[in-house]
Amino acid sequence: MEWMRQSARLLLSLGLLWICATVPDRAMAASGAYLFGEVITIRGCPNIIVVAERDGYSILRPVSGPAVVEQDILAGNLETIGEVTVSDVTRGNAQISAIVEDMLLTSSAYRTRIARFCK
Repeated sequence: MEWMRQSARLLLSLGLLWICATVPDRAMAASGAYLFGEVITIRGCPNIIVVAERDGYSILRPVSGPAVVEQDILAGNLETIGEVTVSDVTRGNAQISAIVEDMLLTSSAYRTRIARFCK
């Protein structure tokens, strides 16, 4: 019975260690603001990044860093309006500075906003 408890503690410790090693910014992860989302390409709108997240869509305007492409996975605080730094997990956690223009949008809402940004 004791060996089961020790095994459970070890597995929990290893799981937490794996989480800390795979999340680039542990402070953000601890705050609950750290999200992952997949980039959606918007044709004819090169200066806009749309990220599909668990709770909706975010619209970002890139400031600096490498270009992202469709299906890249971005991680960072995508639920704060204003300038943020996100990691492109697909490209070795490359840092991208961007401005979150809008967040937590439905599919139809982000399409409406994109039409306004990409005139």
